Amino acid sequence: MRNTTLKLLRLRFKLYWNTFKNQSWGKRFTSIFVIIAMLGFGLFLGTLSWFFTWGLSQPEAIAIMQEAGLGLDPAAVLDQIPVVMFTSAFLVALLSNIGSLLQLLYLSGDMEFLLAAPLPPRAVFVSKLAQAVVPTFLLMLVLFMPGLVGLGLPRAYGLAYYVLIPVFLLFYVLSGAGLSSLLVMAIVRVVAPRRAAELLGVIGGLLAFVCSQSGQFAGQVGDTVFTPDRLGSLAGAAVPLTSLWNPLGWPGHALTALGRGDWGPGLLLAALTTALAMFVFGATLLMAEKVYFSGWARVQLGGLRKKRRKSVAGEGAAHRGADSLKGIRALWGWLPAPLLAVILKDARLFRRDVRNLSQLVFPIIMAVIWTVSFFRPGVAANGTPGVGGALILAIFIGWNLEIRFGMGAFSLEGRQWWILKTSPISVRHLLWSKFLSGLVFPVVLGALYLLVAGVYQRITVGLLLYELAAFLLVMMALMGLMLAFGIWGANFEWSNPNQVQGGGMGCLAVLAGLFSMLVMGLVFVGGPFLAGQLGWPGLLGYGASLGLGGLVCTVVGVVPLALAAPRVVHLGEDEVGAGRKKSRKRAGR
Repeated sequence: MRNTTLKLLRLRFKLYWNTFKNQSWGKRFTSIFVIIAMLGFGLFLGTLSWFFTWGLSQPEAIAIMQEAGLGLDPAAVLDQIPVVMFTSAFLVALLSNIGSLLQLLYLSGDMEFLLAAPLPPRAVFVSKLAQAVVPTFLLMLVLFMPGLVGLGLPRAYGLAYYVLIPVFLLFYVLSGAGLSSLLVMAIVRVVAPRRAAELLGVIGGLLAFVCSQSGQFAGQVGDTVFTPDRLGSLAGAAVPLTSLWNPLGWPGHALTALGRGDWGPGLLLAALTTALAMFVFGATLLMAEKVYFSGWARVQLGGLRKKRRKSVAGEGAAHRGADSLKGIRALWGWLPAPLLAVILKDARLFRRDVRNLSQLVFPIIMAVIWTVSFFRPGVAANGTPGVGGALILAIFIGWNLEIRFGMGAFSLEGRQWWILKTSPISVRHLLWSKFLSGLVFPVVLGALYLLVAGVYQRITVGLLLYELAAFLLVMMALMGLMLAFGIWGANFEWSNPNQVQGGGMGCLAVLAGLFSMLVMGLVFVGGPFLAGQLGWPGLLGYGASLGLGGLVCTVVGVVPLALAAPRVVHLGEDEVGAGRKKSRKRAGR
């Protein structure tokens, strides 16, 4: 079993190395840059930890803390930092292994081949587990080891402290991987593997976004004053984590004791940590191995049963789709039938992947945060402009959605683009359908935002109508611009919905969108202000701004789309030509 496991890992390493060698120079440079950046970040964390420990150990810092009335012992605080860091490390290892194990055990696509090969099943499972453990362990070394080393250098800890840091981190990674495997199998028995991966990605992205905005949101909701009593209560909240009854803190206590030279308590805690980690990893490994093979087979059979049910219910689904199309035509009968069919198809295709829907959630969260930030009573009292603030934020929120809808309008078809390309739909209907399907949701969300902001600011009805008209013109112009870049940068070979926006073309689209928003914003926001300075009546100033802004929006939205429209009939042919060139090169080799 050991030889087979090592052989599988060696083959996996060769696959990674060959993939790296066959990449373009740009992707190689990006990979090397990411590695160097991670090492530099680890060095920064170590340096920061060293300065913090050294500064906290100085007599001046101790005197300042005593004068402030904190009542904290700096030496005791430094002793508890490794405990808190190892507790955090275990949680990071547990959570980070869930996504990687879900991908490796259920979504990798090679399990049928490996289980059918003459290989020990346990070797296959252990090799998959090792593939998840190694990246997590390297991440833990970058995030936690520099800080622990920087903590021990100013305190002159012994050699055993530094030697056992990576050992204990490895123990935590192994324990976290074993528990994560059981969690993954429990999740898969309830939710389909691919849907579970999508949900995990969405939840992780939402948590990261909310955490990144929570500091700004909390600081703007009210004034926060950190008094000595509050700091003392925050420090006291971490006391349960540093107790000896917490097994997650045993490595931190062991390292601190061994670093100071207390060999008795240090070796005892190190032995307890090793025994507990090996027991947890071994027990979860055996349990997960037994559950995995039966659970994996059940998941596959469940997928077959679902496919059979879908095939039986296919006729009914077709009738329901026809009925829904008739219902839409009853409401929007003035639109051609091919155009309505493509819009309905895009709506269904977009909502099939949760990761697509997650990209609609972020602008909504941004709208809530920015509304509270910019339109709370304190800011409104300081003179927030009615036209400028709400209109600019609504345009920016809608534009974030249109980047996804416009840039991914044609790329969303993926490898099935040829079905739409060969269908009896004209290019004009196809462009209009993509334009309208991507425009509806940003316009509805932005209009609701303007209505809520207008009621909150108590602006006049005329000003609200002007904001709505200007917002609609800008959204139409930006949608035409994003759709044009989406045609130029169409990518039908994506495997992740995040790739549909394109690479370099996506960056150009963002820059062009920002410049266009700046110009249109100056017209719609600055026009009424300039008209007021010139003494024009309010109605004339708003009308002139709408006229000039409409002309600018027409140029921004229509001209790029007219230039990109002839390319629609040739989309997908570049990928075919590139595939033929690659096959010829391989045949020549």
